[in-house]
Amino acid sequence: MRLRSVSRTYDNGTVALKRVSLKIEDGEFVFITGHSGAGKSSIIRLLMCEDVPTFGDVIVDGVNTRALSHSDIPKYRRRLGVVFQDFRLIPSLNVYDNVAFAMRAVGKRRRIIKKRVAAVLNIVELTGKEKCMPNQLSGGEQQRVALARAIVNNPKIILADEPTGNIDPDLSLEIMKMLNIINQSGITVIVVTHEQNLVNYFQKRVITLSGGRIKSDTAREIISDLPDEGDVDDDVIDETIIDETVPAPGELETTPEIQEEQLSGSADIIPGITLSPLDDDSSLYDEDEPETDNEINEDETLDGGDAE
Repeated sequence: MRLRSVSRTYDNGTVALKRVSLKIEDGEFVFITGHSGAGKSSIIRLLMCEDVPTFGDVIVDGVNTRALSHSDIPKYRRRLGVVFQDFRLIPSLNVYDNVAFAMRAVGKRRRIIKKRVAAVLNIVELTGKEKCMPNQLSGGEQQRVALARAIVNNPKIILADEPTGNIDPDLSLEIMKMLNIINQSGITVIVVTHEQNLVNYFQKRVITLSGGRIKSDTAREIISDLPDEGDVDDDVIDETIIDETVPAPGELETTPEIQEEQLSGSADIIPGITLSPLDDDSSLYDEDEPETDNEINEDETLDGGDAE
């Protein structure tokens, strides 16, 4: 993931970002910190394609977001799992259906949804809460549902925008530990937070913003402390080089927009951590294979409804 000289100025003249350049490697865990208005959430919005830079380029997984047409964006967002401060659960759906929603939105089969949802609810320690409604859960439990929904489609990147802002400190630590476990499976995790105690606890890379600029980046500090072994690759520090293999808009598979498209994940490949008992069987993802009546009847007992 790369930002190259990214600036964002809004129509009212507010400057959110000023020539921000950074590189985040696959599988990194990165905190983005800074005071209110420093530009933290602006970066998340750019990565989600909810906004576009005024200048510069945002490149995610080899895709320059400037190259995306409107119809490309839902496909692009499947690479991402997003956790919001305000949870954004659907109040009319129970826990199971809130998590399953992200898979239904991209056309996964019921049998796969059932197995996958059970697996991720186990990871976030919500097994047994499948039929609870959001208003029956604590703030910490609601955020764990949101986290399960974010990872259920195996995204390559997790974006967490103040994920602990509305929950107690003890529960905040639990959520961050879960994100750390997810990161250990190889998923890139980017957390926007103002909670310095959590940043200090986990000892990960920290990018601090101030006034729309990068004030400090511990990755740069680490590099500067290394023994002199020749010139440091400027691409690592200032990100002056961009992938030249960025696909043109027509090279991406386009899909129609879907409800709550920002909740969709990406790959069908199970990451290193065992999230489900799918055994990475590609045949399970053959959406053209018809379901049997037995499968449908069995799944209906889990898809938010009570068994007869």
